[in-house]
Amino acid sequence: MSKRRREDGAAAVEFAMVLPIFIFLMFGIIQFGFYFWTAETANSAAREAARRVVVGDCWDNTKMTNYVRSQSPRMSSTSKSVDPSTLTVGSAITVTVTANSNILNFFPVPSTVTREYVARMEVDKQSTAANDTCTGY
Repeated sequence: MSKRRREDGAAAVEFAMVLPIFIFLMFGIIQFGFYFWTAETANSAAREAARRVVVGDCWDNTKMTNYVRSQSPRMSSTSKSVDPSTLTVGSAITVTVTANSNILNFFPVPSTVTREYVARMEVDKQSTAANDTCTGY
């Protein structure tokens, strides 16, 4: 019986020693998972917005920003690098999306994710300027 008394509480002590490490690990998985989810949604939003621009469907910056925000809810800014005066079929257009990736502020991960996508113009801007709807599919 005396041997049993010396082991009372051993499981509680072991649990108390392992619990902080386990919680730290779980919060790390959540934080990094959220960071990579934000990075992937920003990448997808940049790709989709660039695709809409090069087919002549999304020229207005406000409409494009709203479209990207519908694709990536954590988006903080978006831009496209285009000079409309020199734009021809085959010209490169870069769409950049920046998104906020903070959720816990517990680990040293970057607070923003910036993704850009480069696409080539497929249509003439002047022939599709009236078709600037920039809505979802």
